[in-house]
Amino acid sequence: MRIDWERLITLGLVAIVLFSPLFRAALPIWAITSVYLTVLVTLAIWGVRIREDRESNLVRTPLDLPILFFIFFASLSLIKSINIHHSISALYRLISYALIYFLVVNNIKSKIEIRKLTSSILGVSVFVTLYGLVEFFTSNFAPPFSTFPNQNIFASFLLIPLSLTLGRLLSGRERGRAKRIFLGIMTALFLFAIITTRSRGTFLSLALIVIFLGYLKSKRYGLVALASLILISSLLPTPVNSPLVRLMTIGGKDPYAYTRISIWKSALFIIRDHPFLGTGLGTFEDAFPRYSFPVEGVFARFGKKASFAHNEYLQLASEIGIFALGILLWLLYAFFQKARELFKTLQGKEEYGLAIGLVAGITGVLIHSLVDFPLHAPAVTILLTINAGIVMGLSSSLTIHHSPFAVLGKRYYLYLVLIILILGYAIIAPYLADTYAERGEYRKAIAQNPLCGEYHYELANLYVKQYRETGDSYYRPSACEEFKRAIRLEPRNGYYHRCLAKFYHQNFTGKSRIEPTIREMKKALGLSPYDCFFHYELGSIYAHEKRYEEAIHHYKKAIELEPNYAQAHYNLGQIYEELGKMEIAKEEIREAEEAWEKGRRKSSPTEYEKQLITLQRKAPAP
Repeated sequence: MRIDWERLITLGLVAIVLFSPLFRAALPIWAITSVYLTVLVTLAIWGVRIREDRESNLVRTPLDLPILFFIFFASLSLIKSINIHHSISALYRLISYALIYFLVVNNIKSKIEIRKLTSSILGVSVFVTLYGLVEFFTSNFAPPFSTFPNQNIFASFLLIPLSLTLGRLLSGRERGRAKRIFLGIMTALFLFAIITTRSRGTFLSLALIVIFLGYLKSKRYGLVALASLILISSLLPTPVNSPLVRLMTIGGKDPYAYTRISIWKSALFIIRDHPFLGTGLGTFEDAFPRYSFPVEGVFARFGKKASFAHNEYLQLASEIGIFALGILLWLLYAFFQKARELFKTLQGKEEYGLAIGLVAGITGVLIHSLVDFPLHAPAVTILLTINAGIVMGLSSSLTIHHSPFAVLGKRYYLYLVLIILILGYAIIAPYLADTYAERGEYRKAIAQNPLCGEYHYELANLYVKQYRETGDSYYRPSACEEFKRAIRLEPRNGYYHRCLAKFYHQNFTGKSRIEPTIREMKKALGLSPYDCFFHYELGSIYAHEKRYEEAIHHYKKAIELEPNYAQAHYNLGQIYEELGKMEIAKEEIREAEEAWEKGRRKSSPTEYEKQLITLQRKAPAP
C-alpha cells in the first residue's frame, strides 16, 4: 500500500493552523514547542517523500533569496545580542516560519489541498470569533481577547479570515447561492468581532483593506469606499475623537496612557546607537530601559516599560539593524510584484477571489504592524506565512529545480534521522529547562539551557537563601558566581547588577564590601538611568555608610524621576534632620506624607506604584 505523503504533509500544516490560535496565539513555551515539533515532523515527512518520489522537485520563488538573507542577518545579530537566550528563542521562531513557507510552496499545489488549508483557517477563525463574542456579551461588553493575549492581536488575526471571505465574495466567482450566503455570514461575524475589540490600528487596516478590495473590483468601488471613509471621519464631533488622534495614543482609560510616538522615538535612538546589527533579535525589551521616557500628569511617571516598539519595522531595525529592514522591504516588494502578476493571470478565473483575499489579509496585518506588534504572535505570523506560500504556489511562472536530496544514497535516511533527532532535542531542551525552573530545579534547568541568565539569577537567589539558613560558607561564593554568570549572559540587565550589589552589601563584612557594592549599583544605573529604585537603593547604601552628601544626591534624583516616591522623601527628611536642617527635613517629611496619602487613595495600584507608595517610617537602611 502506497503512503500518500502529500496528504500527510497537508495534515501537518492543517494541524498547525488549527492549534496555533487556540492557546494565547501559541505564545506559551509549551504551545510554541508543540508547533515546532509539528513543523519538524512535517519536514521529516517531506524529506521521506523527496526520497521516495525521485521526481520530487523544489519550487524556487522570488522570496527564497530575501528569506535566506533575512535569516542570515538575524543569525549574525547573535554576535551583538544583549540577551542571547531571547535572541536564540526568536531565531527558532523565525526559522520555523521559513520552514512553514517552504513546506506550503513545495507541497500545497492542488485545489483540494489549498481548500483544506483555507477551510482550516476559516474554521478555527469562526471558533475563536464565537469564543470572543461570548466573552464580549458575558463581560459587560468589554473588548474580548478570545484565545489571544490582548484584543489588538485578536483583531489583527481576524483581518486574515475576513479578507479571505471578502475577497471570495467580491470576486463574484463563488458558485452557489448557499455558499455565498455562508461566506456573507462569516464576513459579518468577523467584522462584528473586530468592531467589538475597538482596536484602532485594526480599524485603519480594515479601512485600507476595503479600499484595496473595492479598487480591485472596480475603480468606482474604490472611490466610493474612500469617500465613505472620509465622510465617517468628518462626522466625528471633535478632532480629539478622530481615529488618527486616538491611534497615536495607547491605553484608552489606562492612567499611564503613554504614546506610541514616544516609543517610536526610543526605537529610533536604539537604531542610532546600534545601526548595523542591532541589539539582537528579540531584545527590544532588554534594550528599552536605557531609552525610557517619562509620562507627565500621572502618579508614576516611569510606571510602564515597553516590551515592544508598537511598530514591527522599527523594532526589527532596532534588533537586527537597518540592513535587515532593507531585506524585509526587498521581500515585500518581491511578494507584491509577484501578486500583481498573479492577479492579471487569474483575472476571470475561480482562484482570483482566493488570491486577492489572501493578499488583502497579508496587507492588512502589515499595515497594522505599523502601529502594533501582531507579528510577535506566532498564530498571526503562521497564517501570514501560509497565505504567502499559497499565493506563491498559485503563480504559474515559478522555476522548478530538481531536488539535490533525491539523489543521495542509502545513507539518506540515516542523515535524516540524525538531523531530526538533533533538531528535536534543540527544540525540546528550552521547554524542559522551563519546566525544571518552574519546579525550582534551577541546576537541571541550566543543564538544559545554560544560556538563560534568569536561571542563573534564580539559582544565585537560592544559594543566598541557603547561605542565610545554614551559614555554610560554600553558598556565598557560589551565589556570587551565579549572579556574575547571569550578568555575562544578559549584560544589559541592570536589575542583576543591583541584586549583586545588594548581595555584597548584606552578606560581606568590613569596608571592602562597599567598593564592589557601589560599583555594581553604578553599573545598574548606567544601564537603567531612569530607574528611581536604583537611585533610592544607592542613596540608602550611602546613608548607611554616613556618606550623606552622596545619599542626598541619589535620593533627590529618585524624587526627580518620581515625585510621588514617598519613602525617598521620608529618608531624605531623616538625613536633613540628622544634619540639623530641620526646616528642610519637615518639608520633605510633609511631602512624603502627601505622596503617601495620594497613593493610598489610588484604586488597584500596580506593583510599581505600590513601591512608590510604601512609607515604612524608619531611618534609612540599605
